[in-house]
Amino acid sequence: MFRREPEKQDMRVPSVPETETAVPADRAPNQDFTPRTVSYIGPTVYFKGEITADEGLIIEGEIEGTIRHRSRNLTIGKQGRVHADIFAKVIDVRGHVDGAIYGEELVHLFSTSDVTGTIHCTRILMDDGAEFNGTVIMTGEIAKPARTPLAVAENVEKIAKVAS
Repeated sequence: MFRREPEKQDMRVPSVPETETAVPADRAPNQDFTPRTVSYIGPTVYFKGEITADEGLIIEGEIEGTIRHRSRNLTIGKQGRVHADIFAKVIDVRGHVDGAIYGEELVHLFSTSDVTGTIHCTRILMDDGAEFNGTVIMTGEIAKPARTPLAVAENVEKIAKVAS
């Protein structure tokens, strides 16, 4: 009359114990830290639009549009193909980028990178073999990423005035 339901298995991935989570050496102990600090866009992903992130981001797929990265590292992997304006704190390019790059702290072009466009940054590092066709504008301060296209145009004008 009464059927007993079989026990359901817990299919969740076990969480990483706190003791096994590596905290970067440059991170203050009072800052928030979660084990998952990096998102990954795989090589078969095509995305058109605006990406906004607050955690580390690795792009191996194809992106068209705008990337607004607020507080962590952004990496364009070897297979990454980005046709977008990029706003980020630290930008590592190992793949293809066609568009404006706004690096608040550092832009690093690795030997496998192929970049076409304008790079606005306070510091740049370019490895031997990196392909770059465009302009580098180095200023003491980079305009923060804006939310609207009009505000983006205003920031570009501010950078142009500082650069000249």
